[in-house]
Amino acid sequence: MFQKKQPLDAAIDKDLLLLIAQGNEAAFRLLFNAYLPKLTGYLNPIIKFPAVAEEVAMDVLTKIWLARDMLPQVQNIDAFFFRIARNKAIDYLRSVANKPEIQDETWIHSQELTESEMADYQLCQREFNAALMNAINMLSPQRKKIFLLSREGGMTHEQISKLTGLSKATINNHLTDAQKFLRAHLLQQVDIITLLIFLHKIH
Repeated sequence: MFQKKQPLDAAIDKDLLLLIAQGNEAAFRLLFNAYLPKLTGYLNPIIKFPAVAEEVAMDVLTKIWLARDMLPQVQNIDAFFFRIARNKAIDYLRSVANKPEIQDETWIHSQELTESEMADYQLCQREFNAALMNAINMLSPQRKKIFLLSREGGMTHEQISKLTGLSKATINNHLTDAQKFLRAHLLQQVDIITLLIFLHKIH
């Protein structure tokens, strides 16, 4: 999605975050180039697979771009990015824990995460899931049905269209409006870091 370059010697400050929040891609590339090597280096000791560490780092930065409108609220950008990266690493370790070919090695790596870090992740996950379900229940019946068919049922726009009799354009509008509502509501219920970690459950 974004070309990788060496980090630039430039200050990542509030003004830059504001530009990114406004959709300035050049400003985001500056942040991306500065933080990709930092996050990859931070994740390497946790994940132990350099290629995967870089992939997780890129995923963190991509999610930040998707949720860029929230950036002006960030007070400490280093702490913000590294906490998201840490939790995404936990996400990765949990997702591969049952794969036989890497289970033993992954288990060893996961032991480097403290009990408090795992407990913090699990608490964030429970809080997010509860807030998300509450927000979904606030959608109109039709919009809720379409959202769940898409996100929980894994159905395409075309499949939902055939099932409901609505046009694909209408389905798309319902999903777009649902995502906007859920993000806005969740931002009032959970902290920004938690929202970014589990953003994939909405998009």
